[in-house]
Amino acid sequence: MIKLASLRRIIVLSSGLFFSCLGYCHTQLVPCQTHGQWRECAAVDMESKEHDEEQKQFLKPVPGFAKIYLFRSGMVSQRSKTNVFLDASEIAALAPNTYLVISLRPGRHLLLAQTLDSAELTLNVEDGKAYFIHLDLEMFFWKNIEHLRLTDELDARAKMEKTSLVKLMPTATAP
Repeated sequence: MIKLASLRRIIVLSSGLFFSCLGYCHTQLVPCQTHGQWRECAAVDMESKEHDEEQKQFLKPVPGFAKIYLFRSGMVSQRSKTNVFLDASEIAALAPNTYLVISLRPGRHLLLAQTLDSAELTLNVEDGKAYFIHLDLEMFFWKNIEHLRLTDELDARAKMEKTSLVKLMPTATAP
C-alpha cells in the first residue's frame, strides 16, 4: 500500500513536470534511415513548417545582432540527440538532419555541442553577419568524435535544405 507522503511526492513531481512543459513541449521523433529502413530516431522539440521555411530564406540579421545557423547532418549516432549550449546555457537539442538559428549580440561567444562526446567552438561574431556552423559527428572505431566547423554559406544552404528547424529553449536569447 502506498503511503500518503509518497503519494503526495508523486503528485508534486508529476505536476512539476507537467507545468514545466506548458508552452514548450512539442517533441517529435525525427526520422532516420538505419539498416536500409526508415525509423523514428531521436526526439527533439521542432518548430512549425512555416517557421522552418521562413528561416530558410536566410534573411540578414536585424541591426545590432549577428545570426548563427548550426546544422547537424550525416549518418553517425542517428538515435542520439545533441544538446547545444551557448555561453554555458543550454539553448536547444539537435537530432540528425535538424538545425537551429539564433541571433546574438556582437562579441565573443562559446558554442558547445554534446552528443556522446563534445565539441566546442569560440566565435567572435560581428554585427550584421551570418555564420554557418556544421556539427559533424564521426565514428572512430567505437568512439564518437564531434566537430563544430564554420562552413561556406552556399554549401551550408544546400545541406540545410534537407534539414528541419528545432525550437530554441525559452531561456535562449533572441531579438
